[in-house]
Amino acid sequence: MNTKYINRFLKFEILLLTIVVLLGCSKESIKPESEELQEIPIKTGSIKGTLQLFDRYGKESYNYSDIKIKILKDNTILGNYSMYKDSTYIIEDIEIGELLMVLEKPRYGSYDTLKIKNNETIDIISKVRLLEFPKADLTILNMKFENGYLGRTTHTYFADDNWQLVRNEFFFSKDSSVNFLNYDLRYLSASSYGGDNNSSSPLEEGYTTDRIFLWSRFDFKLFEEVGFKQGDTIYVKAYPTNYFFSNISYWNQNANFEVKRHIRKNGSNTYNFVL
Repeated sequence: MNTKYINRFLKFEILLLTIVVLLGCSKESIKPESEELQEIPIKTGSIKGTLQLFDRYGKESYNYSDIKIKILKDNTILGNYSMYKDSTYIIEDIEIGELLMVLEKPRYGSYDTLKIKNNETIDIISKVRLLEFPKADLTILNMKFENGYLGRTTHTYFADDNWQLVRNEFFFSKDSSVNFLNYDLRYLSASSYGGDNNSSSPLEEGYTTDRIFLWSRFDFKLFEEVGFKQGDTIYVKAYPTNYFFSNISYWNQNANFEVKRHIRKNGSNTYNFVL
């Protein structure tokens, strides 16, 4: 065979082989469309913790019935848990990230919504404590500024067969619809003591120039720090709370959750005065 034709044939084969190799490589490098659109799975973890209850007399309660725990993100419920006999809960397969925990138990509260972080395979939430609401109603009879300090007269009506301590929590605002969710200043007062079904406990304090007997030194500065000015009309509403509520803030100092919503019941009348 002529050498000229042999060389042409070899060149043609080499060119053909090169085209085949290139086509094969390009097919391997192109991923199927379905593979490109695959979603990355959301990472999940578990939330574990304990719940502690205190009744309206300050004694620890072990009645874990009717407790419901919800985990939410952007108003969507990610998980539910119902407690019955034990103080421990674990909620599994919960999306990683910042979440809200909502706690529900009839007659119990102090707070009902916590912000938590779920960052690990199993996250341990600090001990959560709920207090039973006292069986009491509160009326504000008088409140005014005198001698530079706030004075008040209140009346707490008890509807319990046993004696108990109740702390009154006051919420102040320029808005007449003031309540425990809508306020500018929140203040926890001294306690009232009563019981014996339908008894009442009047309390008057602050109407004196002697600072020792003033309402925990409730002066104009406390109002000024949150934007109130002299001459403002102030609206106030109060709620009787479990006496041990003040312990909640102390217990939660190093907690790995943030309280997002308090809850109160049996609110008083709304009273107003001029600052």
